[in-house]
Amino acid sequence: MTEMNKFETMINGKPEERVGDLVGNYRIIRWLGRGAFADVYLGEHIYLKIQSAIKMLHVHLSEKAQKVFLNEACTIARLDHPNIVRILDYGVENGTPFLVMAEQYLILCSNEHIFRFDITVNQPLPMGIVKWLRHWTMPMGKG
Repeated sequence: MTEMNKFETMINGKPEERVGDLVGNYRIIRWLGRGAFADVYLGEHIYLKIQSAIKMLHVHLSEKAQKVFLNEACTIARLDHPNIVRILDYGVENGTPFLVMAEQYLILCSNEHIFRFDITVNQPLPMGIVKWLRHWTMPMGKG
């Protein structure tokens, strides 16, 4: 399978199928969610046994673009501010860039509520978050 076919399979396939895969020095434990530009997984460092969020971007980079990404990721990893998610590691796996992030919490915000949920705990979402999500994801007039 060519690198491009592997990439297309990754973004078009079921992200849950990546559980158990290695990404850099991290083993994927579970899929957390998908956004417009990336899938996010809970991963564990294979030696340190530290869990982190792994963001796998939905792009396939040329060699030149990989160098640019790695340079930019290195710059971002040096940033240290309470309002910026800390980058612990980064790399390119089969042409696909990834970021390993220190933030272990899912934060959902609205004008009235902020929910902080520890994603490293394998348990269902609290009912308050479920109700909030249901409210904001229901079509107009149905909620």
